[in-house]
Amino acid sequence: MQNEFLSSVSHELRTPLTSIACSSTPYAKSACRTRSERQRCLTVIHQELARLDGMVGKLIERRRSSRATPPSSAASSAVTDIVNDALAAFEAVRFGSEVNLEVQIEPGLMVSGDRGALAQVLGNC
Repeated sequence: MQNEFLSSVSHELRTPLTSIACSSTPYAKSACRTRSERQRCLTVIHQELARLDGMVGKLIERRRSSRATPPSSAASSAVTDIVNDALAAFEAVRFGSEVNLEVQIEPGLMVSGDRGALAQVLGNC
């Protein structure tokens, strides 16, 4: 059971680390040509570091409480917001490239669940 837990944690931490690397590489290589692109790269880095900090906090709390699953927040959220949260982590990758992503979501579509966890699942795909 502990190996399964460690495998899951490793996978979950890898996504924000990859996003930070993808966001910082264009910045370091000056692919972010404009001030707004540089700011966006730095914003993504900051958001992903905050997400990592949250994950580590949940891990610490989970170990303290010895619960099998962390508490979740089952609020209603717009699917568009969740998808945009997930895509924001990879936005900096497109700087300096011709990558164009189009997403079509039915307006008004809602889902009940932990918004951060749902965005995390989408980002892991």
